[in-house]
Amino acid sequence: MKHKGIMDEQSDMRVHVCPKTGELYVFATEAGRKCVRQYIQDGRDAVEAKQPGVSETTAVGYLVRPSEIEGMILLYPRKVAWARYDFVSGDLSQKGTEAERMIAEMCSEGLIPLGRKGGTQVRVVKKGTDENISGSDIVASPGGVVKIQVKLDSRGGAVQRGGSGRLYLQTDERNPLGLI
Repeated sequence: MKHKGIMDEQSDMRVHVCPKTGELYVFATEAGRKCVRQYIQDGRDAVEAKQPGVSETTAVGYLVRPSEIEGMILLYPRKVAWARYDFVSGDLSQKGTEAERMIAEMCSEGLIPLGRKGGTQVRVVKKGTDENISGSDIVASPGGVVKIQVKLDSRGGAVQRGGSGRLYLQTDERNPLGLI
């Protein structure tokens, strides 16, 4: 297991895509780190996760209430927007790519709040590059650069909408299948 997650990534903000609940959770990466540090300080247990097809733990992280992340912005894209993306078929990597495509298009259309630094020119970072491995899936510019980490959070989102009521903030991973 190696440190690869929110504590180490070089992103400015995160978007957790929760297709089950039709929600997007947008927050500053540093706010998520602060929440994880508090969970660790409070002695809360980390949660292990597994990639499909792997019997051993492939990720460790914390199930965090969105309300505990400072500055959280919750978005509800219209159902028609969700229909343009396939979160049902394919493996986790393909579904993650769909999430990145969705957020890139929404950034281009000005539908994701990027703060003062953001712009409408959007570039999806090529998989496997140093920039991608360090935590950037999407880069928005001009007017400054905003590096965005997109996470497909299949079980995340509001309980009332069928989610777990938490977001999974991963801190460590092992990737034996090379899928994600």
